[in-house]
Amino acid sequence: MARPLAAGPLWEAIRQGPPVEDGTHDPERLVVVINADDLRAEGIELSRHLSWERTAEDFVRQLAANGRLDSLVTCADLVVRFGCEGVNHHRGRSVDAPVLYFDPLHAEGEFGESCPGRMMGLTAAFTAGLAAGLAKDPEGGMESAIRLGLTAARHLSRAGFHNGADGAPDYSHAEVFPDTTPDPAITSVRIPADRISAGGSWSILDDAMGAPAEVARRIVQSGPNTALARAPIGRFGRMVTADRREIESFRTIDNLLHEYLAVPQIKPVSIGVFGPPGSGKSFGVVQVAEQAAQGRLLELLEFNLSQFAALADLWAGFQLVRDRTLSGVLPLVFFDEFDTTFDGELGWLRYFLAPMQDGKFREHGQMHPIGAAIFVFAGGTRPTLPLFPSQ
Repeated sequence: MARPLAAGPLWEAIRQGPPVEDGTHDPERLVVVINADDLRAEGIELSRHLSWERTAEDFVRQLAANGRLDSLVTCADLVVRFGCEGVNHHRGRSVDAPVLYFDPLHAEGEFGESCPGRMMGLTAAFTAGLAAGLAKDPEGGMESAIRLGLTAARHLSRAGFHNGADGAPDYSHAEVFPDTTPDPAITSVRIPADRISAGGSWSILDDAMGAPAEVARRIVQSGPNTALARAPIGRFGRMVTADRREIESFRTIDNLLHEYLAVPQIKPVSIGVFGPPGSGKSFGVVQVAEQAAQGRLLELLEFNLSQFAALADLWAGFQLVRDRTLSGVLPLVFFDEFDTTFDGELGWLRYFLAPMQDGKFREHGQMHPIGAAIFVFAGGTRPTLPLFPSQ
């Protein structure tokens, strides 16, 4: 089903389920496949590219609160596609908990972006794989069918079009459906809908992997790919994390930088990071920025404001940033200990307002444009954001 969802005479007929021998309809045999982006376009707020837990939580809370889609939510099998990377299987006529099928190594959209170009027909390939799975393995049910559907969509995304018999572009059926073996990268987990509806927190790592000390032992022994095979992993350059909060935080920065770098910019984008010394603030942001830059020339510049003695030191730093932008480089500028004292508490901050908001700085009465840059403000005296003054 595509938009508009759960509306129109065709839906009113189909929602009753397929006809059976006695002339009635069997709603238990209805499987509806939709794309998450169509739900989003209908006003359902589903997060994208943050974490699988967050997406599943949004799904549970949003669909329960949207009365207009009741006929969709209560159908026997609702299969929501999240690209080539995940599926949410909701049993609206059953007490069974919904099931999330996902690729632990990729967030929504990442697998498709790793394949060259943008392929059409992924929903058709998924639906064909799902139908073939139900036909060939009725005993396996929806689980094996969904896995085969995801596998077919991923095969098509990799293969792309090929030259048909008449030389025109055509779908490569042999590569999309080479066998009936599901992609082993796909795993699944039951979504604790009751806990989510009650406002509780959820982490696949905690639920599926056990005690943190045991998880850490397995990582040291066999590496993160093997030890965390059933848990979502966030990879940002040379940094790997399985902690849900870290994954969401770093992907938020990644999404921000992708949006910023997608169009020409005339002023910097600013990011604040907090953490005690040695916690990996600089390393983490550099890895995310390098990944988001996608091959664009990036240069790291570091300034420690606690070592600045006068405003002239800051103007010199801005001038160096401007020189790098004029040379075609994207500066990644770290302002360490930006919260240090200068003519009073947080005295440096007022001199960053114009560079951050207008992309300019004043020196000797003249305004100078800075251009595109990534400003990172790392706290030195306050290790956490709650300790930072709100005013």
